[in-house]
Parts: sequence; structure tokens; C-alpha cells
Amino acid sequence: SMVEIVTETHSDVNAFTEKTFKPLFIGKPFVILGAQHIHKTLTKYGFVLYDEIFNYDFDNNSSLSARTESILNNLIKLKKVKYSSIYNKIYEKLLYNKKRLFDIIKNDNTYPLNHIPKEILLSFY
Repeated sequence: SMVEIVTETHSDVNAFTEKTFKPLFIGKPFVILGAQHIHKTLTKYGFVLYDEIFNYDFDNNSSLSARTESILNNLIKLKKVKYSSIYNKIYEKLLYNKKRLFDIIKNDNTYPLNHIPKEILLSFY
């Protein structure tokens, strides 16, 4: 698929699981269906959003159904765009986000993937 649609575990708590870290890890654009302001929270951890391809205004909406509908509208707009065009626009951000994830894993003892030894995760970098 061109983009990953991450459906986080909770729609009322800004928490990230392996579902969000997977596309960061493999360098794939994604959008999260989760709690209100989850994308804003992601930026607080130093990640950058793919605002060249997604309109994140839905992130401010308190209604889960409205956020879902807005994500679907974002995806419908992407149907007409070539993957190579999208990829070229966000390539640097994909690299940056992957590096940021590994920086967190390497330097933060409370990294969110603590059930996997850091050595294994870092061997992929």
C-alpha cells in the first residue's frame, strides 16, 4: 500500500504502540486513527508530519467518527496521485522520522519498544 493506516489501540488516550512504530521503522508514510491530538503528540516527540499529503485538521476534532471520516477523505484524495510523486515529496521526512525513532531507542531508557532488546533494534539501523 502507498500509506499505512495505523489504528491505535485506544481512541481516548494519546499512547503509541508498535502499530505506530512499524511505519516509522520501515520508512513508510502513515496516518493514525487514534485519540484526539495524537499527531500533535507525535510532533512533541520530535517527529515530523507528512503535511504535503495529509491535512491533519482532523486531529483537533473530538469526535472519533469525524476523525475517521476526515482520514478517509484524505485517503480518497491520494487515489489520484502517483506513489513516486508522494514518495519524492516526503523522502527526507521519512528518513528523518526513522532516524528520530532510532535516536529515541538508543538514548531513552524509557523507549516505547522496551520489550525488544535495544541491540536488536539498533542492528537494523
